[in-house]
Amino acid sequence: MFFLLSCGSKQVPLDNAVVAKVYNNTLTTNELKQAISLSPDFGDSAFAKNYVKQWAIDQLLYKQAQKQFGSDASIDEMVENYRNLLILNKYKQYLLDNKGNEPTNEAILNYYNANSTLFQLQEPVLKGAFISVVKKSPQIIILKDAIKKLDKNSIDRIETYSLKNPINYSVFNENWVKLSDISYLLPKNMLDEIGDFTANKYYEYQDSVFIYMLKVTDYQGIGSVMPLAMVRDKIKIALKEQNNKEFYKNFANELLEKEQKKGNVVIKL
Repeated sequence: MFFLLSCGSKQVPLDNAVVAKVYNNTLTTNELKQAISLSPDFGDSAFAKNYVKQWAIDQLLYKQAQKQFGSDASIDEMVENYRNLLILNKYKQYLLDNKGNEPTNEAILNYYNANSTLFQLQEPVLKGAFISVVKKSPQIIILKDAIKKLDKNSIDRIETYSLKNPINYSVFNENWVKLSDISYLLPKNMLDEIGDFTANKYYEYQDSVFIYMLKVTDYQGIGSVMPLAMVRDKIKIALKEQNNKEFYKNFANELLEKEQKKGNVVIKL
């Protein structure tokens, strides 16, 4: 694969050729592509030229800086400290990824039950399905029967009907959704008539053009505890962080104690 970078009247094939050189430092085409590939201007020859120019300037400035500070011991110390920190952090992450404990379902449930006050709903959530269809559409009874049952076969019938007739529908019987996320589908008059929703109930509303059908299979109102399914991921993250801290603390203390017994670590304070 070749990428062409215009340089005056010349075009350099970017297989892995050198596109810039400053003293003994070179910038190859592969390095250039890798450096600019994430930019939204990737592929713009002007952007590539500016990148190469800036690279050359940086190399020149670094060479001059080396003359000024190349023997500065404090810089060497900072570089070494930073390198040590990178290695240490990478090893910590390795330990957590390979030896850390994932929260169990029991731990997640226990945390959920013990902290229910943290998970109160600020707005209603529900499960179910919604359909709106033109009143003159054929065999609307099929849709009414299907949305009331809302089992797998019924959902298939709704999908089959939609292939032949224009309808607007949304099925969310397996996932909790906020009322605000679906309220735009429902006429305001319908929402006003319903008032408070009830689980396992079918609602219907008609205007001059459409029939609106809503089946609520489950419902939780404002102030209720959020369903576990809605907060499971947040709890899992919180518990994992807690587990990781505990694991690392124990690992570090055991390592220290082990090496102290071997005489490899001596602490006099």
